[in-house]
Amino acid sequence: MTEEAYGISRDDMIENCLSLFMYDFNEARLVTVECTPDLDIEILVHSDGEINDSGHNLLVLVNQPSTGITDAYMTMLHADYDDLIEDHYGNVYSEKVNFQIKGE
Repeated sequence: MTEEAYGISRDDMIENCLSLFMYDFNEARLVTVECTPDLDIEILVHSDGEINDSGHNLLVLVNQPSTGITDAYMTMLHADYDDLIEDHYGNVYSEKVNFQIKGE
């Protein structure tokens, strides 16, 4: 995300067609996942260190019916995840984002 993207709402991320950088294990490459209303990200593992060379520290399960992504294991930055679910003021968009930390 660019500097202009920080602190905007999830709705603005969707409206402005912003994408999140993730590493897709199935494709074995970095991909961009567009922020859409049906984007569902489930956190499987949160690491204090890097999971891969991209600096990603979350292992997630991604579903996005509008793009055909189904049960895709990916890694991403926790900061990007936070940007998707929370605005600059700490308001969580839990009613709009399906997210959970496994085991909680």
